[in-house]
Amino acid sequence: MSNEIIEVILTGGRLEKVLNEEIGRLVYTDTVFKSLVEQARCTLKFQKHALMLKDSREINEVDLEAIAACAEHTAGKRVIISHGIHTLIRTAQYLQAKEIQKTIVLFGAFVPFSLNRSDALFNFGAAAAAVQCLPIGVHVVMNGQLIPADKALRDPESGEFTAAE
Repeated sequence: MSNEIIEVILTGGRLEKVLNEEIGRLVYTDTVFKSLVEQARCTLKFQKHALMLKDSREINEVDLEAIAACAEHTAGKRVIISHGIHTLIRTAQYLQAKEIQKTIVLFGAFVPFSLNRSDALFNFGAAAAAVQCLPIGVHVVMNGQLIPADKALRDPESGEFTAAE
């Protein structure tokens, strides 16, 4: 596994946003993936695919198909997808229905990587470890949970990700 390249598909989400102090809002500038890997001191080999920088609520059917096509046609058999938390489960289940014969792990963050107390680094690390160990299929990694796509739920009150019983 140490020489295997892990494909990483970047779609945006809160994880990628940075604070624009002039306007007082979180915005997209460029992907934070390189900084995320460096801060994690992760020595795995990644092939980055910066597909889009979108709020997940703006991801439409065309975007879903682009994510699926990218996941399916990348050379590697292990894929990590960074995604916004609002529709992460929808995308995971969409990918699962495509029956792509790869190990796919989706993760996101409640707090942008660029801000203090972000969960992005933890979730990325969990996804990087999980994608190396899991069988073919689609999985969600959030809140310290590793959840098969078909079992993934998000609590409407707390926002936390859980597995269906």
